[in-house]
Amino acid sequence: TGPERMRASSQPSPSASPRPPLVWMVVLLASGLSLALSVAATVRNSPTVDEFAHLPAGLHYWKTGDFSFYGLNPPLARLLAAAPTFVFSPRLDWPPDEYVRYHADPWLVGELFLRQNPRRYDAIFLVARLTTAVCGAGVVGLVAWWAVRLFGLVGGSVSAAVAAFSPNLLAHAGLVTPDIPLT
Repeated sequence: TGPERMRASSQPSPSASPRPPLVWMVVLLASGLSLALSVAATVRNSPTVDEFAHLPAGLHYWKTGDFSFYGLNPPLARLLAAAPTFVFSPRLDWPPDEYVRYHADPWLVGELFLRQNPRRYDAIFLVARLTTAVCGAGVVGLVAWWAVRLFGLVGGSVSAAVAAFSPNLLAHAGLVTPDIPLT
């Protein structure tokens, strides 16, 4: 009975771990709250100087397969943000005789993108930003799930609230930058 008792005592009791429905409620609540806050900020703010170049770069990657343009960061975040914007059929046509000039200056391409999509520009950016906001909600959900597993329901709930209201996550979750998708 010694080894059996030892094996039985080393097993966590069912009451020690949080019930799965409560865990998922914490995860979904924290993620939903983060998403709502990010979307609220997204619809009110105009594109930032970084976004001005990131989104056209992502569109260029999808259209040409050329990842040499604006290679400052890995392209995944730009690709994710640009993917849903194809619903609007955005234009991004560089003058062929000025390829080298445009290829060297992502902000020049951002200006070109603005001029070629004047009526749809804000809608295109909104859709791209929503992709990043969903990634931000995913980060908060992952923090919540992991913290519940490590610290229980109360510790996980506190961690989820801290992540959902984190100024850094809230500030970047609604922007087309690599900060949140690479987090």
